[in-house]
Amino acid sequence: MVSETPFTDFNGTAIEAKRPDRLIVAHLSDLHFTPGTRPDSEVLRAVKILLADKDRHPDLIVVTGDIADNPGSQFLETSNEVSFWRRAQQEVRAKWYGWESTLRTSLVGARGYLTGICEEVGINPEHQLLVVPGNHDLLMQGLFGAGRTKRALEIFSEVFGN
Repeated sequence: MVSETPFTDFNGTAIEAKRPDRLIVAHLSDLHFTPGTRPDSEVLRAVKILLADKDRHPDLIVVTGDIADNPGSQFLETSNEVSFWRRAQQEVRAKWYGWESTLRTSLVGARGYLTGICEEVGINPEHQLLVVPGNHDLLMQGLFGAGRTKRALEIFSEVFGN
């Protein structure tokens, strides 16, 4: 059945679907980019090859959660036995030793990779790419790091837009 109603993007702009009878949505999750992630890594290359297949070209790409891989985690001990005060010291070190830069670099790398996929499959990343942050992107790790979540969301919005 062919729908008479056009598909629309998140702003209500009509999406011209590549096939009149269906809308293909590619859902990607847990990319876990780091500053050292290479877009030609085995997994990322496989995703790009899969979506480059003409029969699989998506009309819309949705990316949910954990675009970045624990920015600042190199400064945190993961043991459950770490005392409150030790954890607080680690949080201060993570704040002052580059988590913002690590997060931004990771997200910018992911944005470049995703924009490249959009260009390759012929869709507009401004209207047909939706990226939703996950707990790693917002630095949400239980009670610890909650104060950084607002700044992390600001960085995420700067890189991917609202």
